[in-house]
Amino acid sequence: MGANMLDTYTLVKRLTQAGVPEAQAEAHMAVFLDMSERGFATKGDIDGVERHIYKIEERLDNLESRMGKLETRMDNLEMRMGKLEMRMEGLSTQMTGLETRLMVRLGGLIVTLMSAGFGLLELTLAH
Repeated sequence: MGANMLDTYTLVKRLTQAGVPEAQAEAHMAVFLDMSERGFATKGDIDGVERHIYKIEERLDNLESRMGKLETRMDNLEMRMGKLEMRMEGLSTQMTGLETRLMVRLGGLIVTLMSAGFGLLELTLAH
């Protein structure tokens, strides 16, 4: 125990002077000595643990901040994805409209070409 060595005789004497029977005071001292051999946390030990806890709390705060930033970025990405989906739907509608117009024009062109072809056929057969 070094500099903190316990003066067990003095402690037992103080307990007996306070009215504790000597056998009981010696038993208290034996339990106390057993506990002290297992080790007590010193103020330095407690300060070290508190510093360690503080560092862990700082790291947790940093992680929470980073998580918040990531959540914001995810929200922004989701919003952008929604806008892209709307644009894609608009493009799909435009494509459908273009397909319809193209089919109508091609149908008209086919009718025109067939008419011209029949007209030429008639002219050819008529002469």
